[in-house]
Order: sequence, then structure tokens, then C-alpha cells
Amino acid sequence: MSTITLTPPVYSPSSDSPKYSREPYDGELRLDFVAKRGRTRPVASGSSHDGIHTNHGKGVTTILYCQDYSQDNLPCFSQRGVVSGEVHLQRENIYSVRVKLVGHQSVAFPPGGSVNRSMFSRSQTLWKKSTTSNEDTTTRSSVLPFTISFPSHFTDYSGVDRELPPSFSSTSEDWSSFRHAECSYSLIIEVTSIWKLTSWTSARSLTIPLSYRPSKCPVLGYPSSFDSTIKSSPGEWSQFTTKIISSDGSLSAIDCDFFIPSVRTFGIRDVIPFHMELRSTPSTLQSISYGQGQTKRPSSPSLKTTQLSVQLCILRQTNVQPEKGEKTWEDRVIGFSRLTSVCGEPEDGTLIFDGEMECDENVEQGGFNSGMIHVKDFIALDVSQITASQLGPLCQDTPSRSLTQFPIRLVAESFTEGRGASFRSFYDTLQVIHYMHMVAD
Repeated sequence: MSTITLTPPVYSPSSDSPKYSREPYDGELRLDFVAKRGRTRPVASGSSHDGIHTNHGKGVTTILYCQDYSQDNLPCFSQRGVVSGEVHLQRENIYSVRVKLVGHQSVAFPPGGSVNRSMFSRSQTLWKKSTTSNEDTTTRSSVLPFTISFPSHFTDYSGVDRELPPSFSSTSEDWSSFRHAECSYSLIIEVTSIWKLTSWTSARSLTIPLSYRPSKCPVLGYPSSFDSTIKSSPGEWSQFTTKIISSDGSLSAIDCDFFIPSVRTFGIRDVIPFHMELRSTPSTLQSISYGQGQTKRPSSPSLKTTQLSVQLCILRQTNVQPEKGEKTWEDRVIGFSRLTSVCGEPEDGTLIFDGEMECDENVEQGGFNSGMIHVKDFIALDVSQITASQLGPLCQDTPSRSLTQFPIRLVAESFTEGRGASFRSFYDTLQVIHYMHMVAD
């Protein structure tokens, strides 16, 4: 049998690794950005500038190290945030010291029912007196450091693994759904003392409310102007079509097209541009006004036509479902829009509105789903109508109102780099590179 001898290949020295830099070199192109989380949290008035938050209790003082504060002046932490600090003890006869980090969600229903559920509980024993020796309590340090972290997920009542929701509190304006819904977090310091000459113990606790605010941000940016980008990058915009019909049939139907950025994920401090076109008969368009809230009742008895008020707003829907099959919800407007330009004439059968919308300043968290509480956000077309029969000065009927909702997602942070970069520009760049290679070949 012949033997085959295999000679290993000759390995030449490998080439140098490419040079990497934040900015492209000559001949290189930037295809797209990945979002960078921006820090937009305000530092509350009265908070410590050195990042120290102090809480006092009877015989115990807790110092937390934190850099962010919520609008309620609570220490604020992000996902998997580490809560660290020190427990200072001013009393003797201590048996044990424990720190707990807990999260709860609760819903209150009219007239007096409520459901409370624990999302998680993490504890850490900082010190405990030995029961097997004659250890003197004076050997215990008066300052006990601790470090404990938030989990990233929890298991809800139905066994589903979910992301930990942000701190949230909502009181319903309409008690027909629910009275209050809340997701809350606390740090609890438990100090157990032992009575002298006895084995009796007594426990005291210090509860410190915390704010949890996950730092989520949009993956892509969005254009700031409709007219400057719709022709060059139509993929930057999503179009929605609906029809507005008066409740009494006195007006012709209005065809409505409006556009918002196609990313449909925005930070709670973003200014969202929009473009809206209304098409109908001249007499119908003359009855339209763009404004916040419902149409005001005209005082002139000579008006004989239905009046319409059209407004785009940001709508938040809070859904509550403590048990399977039981679900209630409430809609609340959390942001209005304002116009930047109006084009077209009713006589031409078209009205064109350009504007922008943003959330109210008191909105501090985006949407989430914790199982029992589900917060969803929409851009809503709000149409208020006063019919011809309601135009009399003595009529007290409430103007009718209709909402057409289109889902969006609100997150805590804003896109901070490469604003306007999108998949559309990404594919356009790939086409340019492909064309350059064809020309080179």
C-alpha cells in the first residue's frame, strides 16, 4: 500500500487589521448610526449635587449614592441599576440589619376594591448577631455598606416573563374603569433589636421610595420636515387615510390623509412633525377649524351649518387586567399639536396642515406591559362636531366627538445621533455602492 504524504500549506504573515475610527476615512461611507442613549433626566431642585440622598429614621440613617432624580425628587435608577449606600446605626442592642429592594404593582377599583401584586423582592442581610457565641454587640460596626441591584425581568401572575416596568402612577378621571393604577419600587431597611436581659425582639423599618426609569431610546431618527424629504425619501413617512363624516349628514364626507415619521417610535421629549391633507367640497371645508379641544359653541343664531374642529393629539390608553378575562381601560390625552403652516383654500377643495406635537411636561415614562397594567400610546385624530340643531344659543347639548387612533411607541430617551438616518437612506447608500462597483468593473 502506498503512503501519501501531505505537506501543510505555507502560511504567510497575516495582513494588518484595518484601522478603526469614529469618523470614516477617505473612500469610506457611513451607512447608518446606532442610537446612543442620551441623558435627559432633570435633576430635581433640592437634591444633593454630590449624588448623596439621605433618609432619617428612628435610630437609623440611610445614605444612598445616586446621580439621577425623578420629577418627584426620588432617587432614580435605570434597568439593572445598582442601589448602593450605607446604613448608619445610632442605637445599641441590635440583633440584625437587613436591606430589601421590592417592586409592586397595584390597582384600585370603585367603590373600594383593590389588587396588589409583588413583582420581585431582593434582600441582603448586612449584619446578624451570632446565636452560638457570646459575641458582644459592640463588635458591630455603626456603618454598614450595602449594594443591591434591580432585576431586568419578573414573572407576572400568569407565568409570563416580562421586562420590569417603569415607575408609574395614574389616577382615573372616570371611576367607571378603575380608580388608580401604580407600579412602585422601594428600598426597605429593617432593623431588629433585642431587649436587654430577655430574648424578646422588636423590628423597625425605614422605607425609601425609589423611581425606576429604563433607558430605552429609538433605534432610528426621523425627518423634521415633510416638504423637504417626502420627494427625496418617501420611505421616511407613513401615510394614514381615514374619512370624516358629520353625525347629522349635513356635510359632505371629508377625505383625510395624514403623515407621520415611519419610525413610529419616539422619545417622550421629542417634537413629532406631521402633515395632514383634507379634501372635500368648498362648503364643507369652510366649516372646519383646527384647534385644541372641542369646538366652541357660536353665539350667532344665524349660523345654520355644522361646525367641525379637527385636532391631532397624543393619546395614552391605560389598560388594567388583574385577572384573566377582566379588563378595563381609560383614554387620556397627554399631548396636543400646534400648526406651523396652513396651505390651500376651501374653494379649491383642499386644506393642508403642517405642524408638530409633543407630550406634556409631566409625562415621565413611555409605554409598557406588566401583565396587570398595559400602557399603550397613539396618535389620535380628534374631531369635535356641533350639528345645525345644536347651534341655537339656548341649546345645552354637548358637541359630539370622535377619535381615530393610530398606534405609536413612546420611550424614555430620545435618539441623539444621526437624526434622520433610516433604513431608506441605508438602502439608498447600498445602491450607490453597488453602482460604483459596476462602474469600476
